[in-house]
Amino acid sequence: MKFHLSIFFLSTLWTASAPIALQNPGVELNSGADNIPISDPSLMGWEGDAYLSEGDTDYGNGRWKILFGDSGATRQLSAHKIETGAAYSIRFDASLSPDTSVIPPNAIIGGALLNGDFNADNSDTDLRSFNDTPNWFNLSGNQNTIATTLNGSLPAPDNSRNATLTDDGNRLFAIETGYTLTADQKLELSYQWRDGENWSEADDEIQVTLFTTSDDTPSGTRSNIQSVLSGTSSTDAAFESFKTTFAPIPASADGKKLFVLLEGIDGNDSPDGQAEVDDFVLSLFNPLLIGPGLRNGDFTEDTSLADSRTFQETPYWTNLGAGQGAQATRTNLRYNGTRTTVLNQTATQTVFANDSGHIVGDEGVPAVVGDNCLRSGLVEDGGAGDVVGKIGAGCL
Repeated sequence: MKFHLSIFFLSTLWTASAPIALQNPGVELNSGADNIPISDPSLMGWEGDAYLSEGDTDYGNGRWKILFGDSGATRQLSAHKIETGAAYSIRFDASLSPDTSVIPPNAIIGGALLNGDFNADNSDTDLRSFNDTPNWFNLSGNQNTIATTLNGSLPAPDNSRNATLTDDGNRLFAIETGYTLTADQKLELSYQWRDGENWSEADDEIQVTLFTTSDDTPSGTRSNIQSVLSGTSSTDAAFESFKTTFAPIPASADGKKLFVLLEGIDGNDSPDGQAEVDDFVLSLFNPLLIGPGLRNGDFTEDTSLADSRTFQETPYWTNLGAGQGAQATRTNLRYNGTRTTVLNQTATQTVFANDSGHIVGDEGVPAVVGDNCLRSGLVEDGGAGDVVGKIGAGCL
């Protein structure tokens, strides 16, 4: 098991709850290189045996994370001197992940789910067959064919097993998801891949196909829904990311069980190439409606230097409570160094709403900030009774 630590706070437990100055608490000050050791000189303020990991999305607490295993340790450095009689509190944001990928909550395949990271086989043997690979089977028929390898895996801290594909049609990675499709659904796909021995960088590609069968079993007659190609390799022997969204599921597949096929496609009439795939994720498409930089999801579009600001001064947000003159944001209750919302349940009750602009049917649907959005980031205002928070992952 690996852990993601994204932002870290330390404070003394006085009435004012004054935070202690920490150097680079959000690990945003770095060289910009992914997967460097936390002890790298370019990453100030930290030490230990963890790694820096760059995420795909900043949900308000930075896209850079610290990744370390359950046997690892990492330390945040501070010049603060321990004071006799003082008490200290620590707060940080953390998440569990089987690898460096962020697995969405609406995933169908990904990480340990249906062995999307190919790590369910924990053997120390390098080359392993489809028989040794949980969930995946060879659609071409021979289950004794090599399916995964430990060599040439993604760089640290991943260092895990990955699928080894060929472009000769002999290794057809198929998976029975058990998921029942609904017409007009959209599915999103992502994976890491790189070209290998004899793979033509200019011609060969990875292909993923969604399909159903006549009787919802692997032996039924196959009906393809859609196939997507990776494009050709951009850098020799280097892992690169692929991400796309499939077209809406057609009515013909409504109610059918979903199957997925992963394969190498020969493009130069020389079917002797190999490639590797890792961190395969298939999920329901969930577009971000509100977030950092999108409809003021991080509450930073009001650039005023004043501390307390009203709903009238907060772009996109409306108070469904006691009026638009109520306090909406402040700067002295910072969650991650930026302006923060204030939820007050007194006479000036605040209920944050945002017209997301998203159309469901024929109507726009406003979004209301509730427990699900703010629960993970709540901190109290030094006894003042207000609650502050940031919209995070999973809100909208």
